[in-house]
Amino acid sequence: MSSKIYRAAELLLEQFERKTFPSCEACGKGERTIYCFTDKALSCRGEGKPKYHDELSDLIHKSGVDEDYGYSFVVDALEAIYGNDDEIEEDDLDEVRDGIEAPCYTSEVTAFFAAHSGHVSYIDEALSDSDHKDGICLLSQAYTIAMEEIFEKVRELVVEVAEEMEDEE
Repeated sequence: MSSKIYRAAELLLEQFERKTFPSCEACGKGERTIYCFTDKALSCRGEGKPKYHDELSDLIHKSGVDEDYGYSFVVDALEAIYGNDDEIEEDDLDEVRDGIEAPCYTSEVTAFFAAHSGHVSYIDEALSDSDHKDGICLLSQAYTIAMEEIFEKVRELVVEVAEEMEDEE
């Protein structure tokens, strides 16, 4: 039998999908494939709305990162938990978080910082955490800090959902 943590991550992941959006002249973004809520998750109101949709939406929109990255980081965190092991327990989540790392391509890392001026705060945090001699290492660490920050919020929600599942049984 799979763990409650695993099932909670699965339940939350069901609210997301990858979609390709055409380029948008008004917002200056080219065609992109990103994570977003499913049409079903967005169209439901009241009782039909997926449980925890509001919590996920708040987590993404109040995270302080660009919305596209917010969705991506939340889904990446849920997939890391869900894809780990169906017997995963709360104590295993530190190990999952420790596996988070920035992309290996410099262009992907720098695109994160170009997406939103507020992302610079992660560079400040990375600078205060260590003594970097290499710019890309500093940017990669800052990117990882952003991912880990969102992972911790996702972790809290997954644990909350798992505890509620336990209470319902």
